[in-house]
Amino acid sequence: MSAGAWGALALALLAAGCGAAPLKSPIFGSPGAGRREPSLPAAPAGTIRDEAPMVLVPAGAFLRGAPAPTPRSPSGEPLGVPTPPEKDDAPARSIHLDAFYIDQAEVSNRAYARFLEAAGRRPPSWDPQDGQRAAPSGSPLGDLRREDWSRFSWEGRHPQPGTADLPVTLVTWFDAEAYCAWAGKRLPTEAEWEKAARGADGRRYPWGSAPPKGRANFGGAHPGPLPPGSFPGGASPYGAVDLAGNVAEWVADYHGPGYYREAPERNPRGPERGAARVVRGGGWRDGEDKLQAFRRWRVPPAQKHGGVGFRCARGAG
Repeated sequence: MSAGAWGALALALLAAGCGAAPLKSPIFGSPGAGRREPSLPAAPAGTIRDEAPMVLVPAGAFLRGAPAPTPRSPSGEPLGVPTPPEKDDAPARSIHLDAFYIDQAEVSNRAYARFLEAAGRRPPSWDPQDGQRAAPSGSPLGDLRREDWSRFSWEGRHPQPGTADLPVTLVTWFDAEAYCAWAGKRLPTEAEWEKAARGADGRRYPWGSAPPKGRANFGGAHPGPLPPGSFPGGASPYGAVDLAGNVAEWVADYHGPGYYREAPERNPRGPERGAARVVRGGGWRDGEDKLQAFRRWRVPPAQKHGGVGFRCARGAG
């Protein structure tokens, strides 16, 4: 997703407000929007309906959050300036997580089709009304009115020919949550996602600090998502692929602008309430700065996008 698009989403949410009360907006509706579709009960405990490979992320601490820049005086001396309070991916803190499993790759169209067949839900699609809801006239999201994600729409209950193994997109947070519950898993917490992406050594990208070229699908070099693992050199320390680029990913947490400062040091799960959910990872259109493992965005949970998908997680206990 382009920097302008993500920025516009953030501006719209700032205008709407991000307090503890659920968002009620003529643009996006309430956080419950999108729950009208039928869904199957969550899989019984211990039952996994989605046999996609998962990787183990062991228990332990990791560094969460953006590294603070070092302000310097005109003479080059470092200054002890605190992190600005408006920077929502800071301060960097050591966080301890219990062990968990996370999908090695993003959920595919093929896997999502099995869920649709079982649950009777509507397939991913995009029509002009989605564009109007995303960016009504006069909205800060006005530039998104020109977006057309219809080429990612499914044909009935089937994805476009040749795309079965590509990551599913045009799914809301509610769709992602429902799939993971049906599969016997759950969405990863934001902290779990970040540890899976950057390991325990505070790396900038899943592979380290080297630039993303040749390691990720980004910058519009391809017209959409690619098959998982197309860039083996971009795997995370635990073997998860495409945590940078390809498609950005929904995670479980509500977004809270000051949450990184007040979150518990063990197993944080995000604010209890909020107006938006969190998307991580950057996508196939984003620049390399958006692929950094600590970057995060707040997005209305009923929003769909041709560059946003998800993967699932589960506890290791």
